[in-house]
Amino acid sequence: KKLEDRLAFLKEEMKSINERREKYPDASDEEILSADQLNTIKEYKAALAIKRTLNKGGPDTHLYLYEAITNGRGYETPHAAIAVGDVDTANYVSTYVPGMDTSVADSCENMTKTMRNLRDKAENEGSGGNVATIGWIGYDCPTNPLDTGETDVLSTAEAERGGNSLAKHLEGIQDSRNAGMKGKSTVYQTVLGHSYGSTTSSYAMAKVRSDVVDSYFVFGSPGLKSGAWDMNLPENHSYVMRFGDDDIQWGNFIWGSGSGALGKDPMDADSGFQPVTPEDSKTRVTGHSGYLVDGSKAQEQIAKVIVAKGWTL
Repeated sequence: KKLEDRLAFLKEEMKSINERREKYPDASDEEILSADQLNTIKEYKAALAIKRTLNKGGPDTHLYLYEAITNGRGYETPHAAIAVGDVDTANYVSTYVPGMDTSVADSCENMTKTMRNLRDKAENEGSGGNVATIGWIGYDCPTNPLDTGETDVLSTAEAERGGNSLAKHLEGIQDSRNAGMKGKSTVYQTVLGHSYGSTTSSYAMAKVRSDVVDSYFVFGSPGLKSGAWDMNLPENHSYVMRFGDDDIQWGNFIWGSGSGALGKDPMDADSGFQPVTPEDSKTRVTGHSGYLVDGSKAQEQIAKVIVAKGWTL
């Protein structure tokens, strides 16, 4: 209902924007529109993408989070989280945090398909129990500086802001599941962080309450806030993967052993993270974008952690 109401409002706002475009057909949007109107376009595209995603996803696909642009730091792009499965009843809930160049408008449809594949794989790997997977674009993901000239990806500022929001999201799931129960819900929560999303999620792991997250898996990481010892996680429940041809390693190499471009390298021996192999003889797709390919060894490893089978890796 919230999304439909917002879409209706944005559709009305787009009428005046399109009228102005028609009046000045040779001008760019930046030349003829206000900052608020430019934000309206961003949000309208995002809302349409969410609606398409939900329509294609079916009855077990839900909008878990929607946040409009406010122009405050950390809220300069639309935010959304889409869940596959029932977060309120699933035995296992995982939250995936993506990295650079992820946006609601351009990414939520494919990401939700990826989350569905991961959910199905995790349920196959489990010993019973339902799984819900959440694709969480709940922060302003940095853009590629080669495309936009913006250098946020070289700083941890967005990661720190996003980590605060992610911690609240994770605690919210736990608190919602605890409500009406005697004692603590047994929901098993896993956090997955890819690329800059691993940096963002690491700030959340240092902030979230110690009774909330059960397992943490990062892959293609440019660096974390710290090692596993400084995160509110059970001991030996932190995992890391990196393909040998993942270019992120070269950025980390420049900073020297033990350091990633944005913090602690989780592949380092003293990070407290258990290294996990991402490939086997059947692996065909590797590199920085190969970790969640459907049917891959890397996806299988992640799925096992989601259903509390990290001990088998």
